[in-house]
Order: sequence, then structure tokens, then C-alpha cells
Amino acid sequence: MSRRALGTLRQGVELEEGLTAPADVKLKKQSAKTALVEITIHEGRKRQVRRMFAAVGLPVDELGRRRYGPADRQEPGARRIPELTGEEVEALRRAGEQVAGEVAVRTRARL
Repeated sequence: MSRRALGTLRQGVELEEGLTAPADVKLKKQSAKTALVEITIHEGRKRQVRRMFAAVGLPVDELGRRRYGPADRQEPGARRIPELTGEEVEALRRAGEQVAGEVAVRTRARL
């Protein structure tokens, strides 16, 4: 995992449908052949993380989702019971509005 690849992921990656929003990326552990990376994206495009890493020339062997916006998951692969609370639904709505606003600002800045 090079500094250049980390920097590109942090700035946003050009995908087929356009530039991604900048991601928060932390290199947690690295060996000669593998790296453990924590990435927080602010969009939800199809297979986005895998495609972002492919764009910087890095394969993804394993991928695990830890959060959906402000809603935490209990265990990998676990289903949440009970369903989302009203507070969580409202927090997700606000998060979506914030991301939409940031994307609009970035789009205007590129024009």
C-alpha cells in the first residue's frame, strides 16, 4: 500500500460514473504482501470500495462492512433486532442530506 494510493483514495477516485467523494483511509497494518486498511466512504455506489482499490491498482481479498451511516452493526453478518429506531432513521436521513449537499458543492466546483 503506497502513500500515493492512500492519497488518491483520500482525494477521491475517478470511476466510470465520475469522481467519488473523498474517503477517510487508515492503514492499520502492512506486511510485504498484504495490508489491512480501514476505509470510510461517504457514498454507496455499487461495489465502490472494490472499484476504488482497483482504480489505484490494488486487489481486495476480504471486505467487511462495519457500519451503515450512523447505524452500527452488532456482529459481522448479523441481523439487527429490533429494527432501526426513529432516531437512527432520522440520523440516516440527515447523513444523506449532508452527503448530497457536499456532492453538489464538489460538482459545482468542477464546472
